[in-house]
Amino acid sequence: MKRFASLWRHLTDAVFPEYCLGCRAEGRSICRSCLGTIFYPGIEECPRCHAASASGAPCGSCRRQTPLSGVIAMLRYTEASLAGRLIHAFKYDGVETVGMVFAGAIETYAREHPAFFHGITRIMPVPLHPRRYAERGFNQAGIFAQALGIGSAKRVDEISLRRTRQTLRQVRLTKPEREQNVRGAFACSSPDRLSGERVCLVDDVFTTGSTMEECARVLLQAGAGEVRGFALARGR
Repeated sequence: MKRFASLWRHLTDAVFPEYCLGCRAEGRSICRSCLGTIFYPGIEECPRCHAASASGAPCGSCRRQTPLSGVIAMLRYTEASLAGRLIHAFKYDGVETVGMVFAGAIETYAREHPAFFHGITRIMPVPLHPRRYAERGFNQAGIFAQALGIGSAKRVDEISLRRTRQTLRQVRLTKPEREQNVRGAFACSSPDRLSGERVCLVDDVFTTGSTMEECARVLLQAGAGEVRGFALARGR
């Protein structure tokens, strides 16, 4: 069986060769050289106004506007950047090697930044609707949450928060449209288990924060004591 799998992999590589999304060299979706150009400086900004803020805590002006106590991301997101193209390839094209690269980077980042995860009692990915999950075959936020759990040595909970209706993709929506799009789209499966819990929500990209904030509201209403956010990338 292993011999067959190896043969099949060689055949598919020959018929459908992979090309680096950075330099177009044949071999892998991201070559070692291009991988070395991606840096994870850490983005710590107010969830709302993008003002620089330690641990991504809301600034004084925005504190009452967000249910999140802080949000950090590993890098800045733009669609045209190599990181942006890789995220798109993983999320929409199912390029698994990209997911593995980012998962490894997240695990390392969590180990090197333990202060943000101090006191966190469980890590939760932003959930996909079951129909979207069936189409995609995976939840990228779930994969990143598992990596974060390993790196931070925290429990990962993928069942307590669920998406109750399928929403439109947020990419081309304005901030008010995004907020309306996700309103009422999430629910807690076991609210009795969340009393006093300090949760870290995980997503691939944090832009306006509408999705993560809606999740945070639901968790806090269910009794969670605090909700922070972690994303691979931070957009504007």
